[in-house]
Amino acid sequence: VKVNIVHVEELNEGEHDVVYSISEVEEKASLIILAQSKDEDNDGYSNYEEYEAGTDYLDANSTPIYNSMPTIEETIPASFEVNTYVYGLEAKAYDFYDGELNVEITNNININNVGTYQVNLKAKDHVGNITYITKDVKVVDTVKPTVSVNYNKEWTNHDVNVEIYAYDSGSGINKIEYSYDNINFIETDNNITLSSSNTVYVRSIDNVGNISNVVLVTPKIDKTLPTLTFEK
Repeated sequence: VKVNIVHVEELNEGEHDVVYSISEVEEKASLIILAQSKDEDNDGYSNYEEYEAGTDYLDANSTPIYNSMPTIEETIPASFEVNTYVYGLEAKAYDFYDGELNVEITNNININNVGTYQVNLKAKDHVGNITYITKDVKVVDTVKPTVSVNYNKEWTNHDVNVEIYAYDSGSGINKIEYSYDNINFIETDNNITLSSSNTVYVRSIDNVGNISNVVLVTPKIDKTLPTLTFEK
C-alpha cells in the first residue's frame, strides 16, 4: 500500500495531525493475493516475484533476476559432554519469496571422542539459490575422574598393599599418582606397597587433565619390637 503524505498540521504544541491519501491499493492487493499461488506465465517465478523485480508477470520471456538468498537461523549448542548424546541440532530457514524452507542438517560429531567437529546446514529455494552455514561444535570432557582405594586398615607389622581403582566416564584415565606431602606426586600403577604409617595421598588424572579428588591412605604399620626390662 502506498501512502501519500499530503501535509502535517500542528494542532497544539507537540501534537500533529497527518492528512494522507491512499492510492494503488487495488492493483497491489490483487498482485499480492496471487503472489504465493499463481505463476501465470509458467516461467517458474510467481506473480509477486515478477512484480517485485519490475518485470511482466504475464510474459514468460520477462523473468526477474532472482538473487534473494535464503537466510538460516540456527540454535545449535557450542559443545557437548563426551560420551553423552547429540541433541538440539535445530535450524529454520526463510526466503523472501518462498517463505519458510526446510533446512538440511548434517554433522560428523563423534560423541565418544573429545575434539572439534562440524555441523553443516543447507537451505535451498525453489529456483536453486542455496545458503550454506558451517558451525564448529566441540566435544568436551569437564567431569572429574574418580579414585578409590582398598587396603588393610587394621594394625599390622607387615607392609601394606594398597589397591587403587580409578574411573573416568569421559576421556578415560591417563594416570594414577600418589604423594607423601600432597604436593609432589609420583606416577604409579594400580598398586602401591607401603612400609610405614605415613599418610599417603592418591589421585587420578584423565586424558584431558581433569584431576580427581584426593583420597587419603592411612595405614597402621608397627614394625618396632617391644622392649623387655627386668627388675632386680
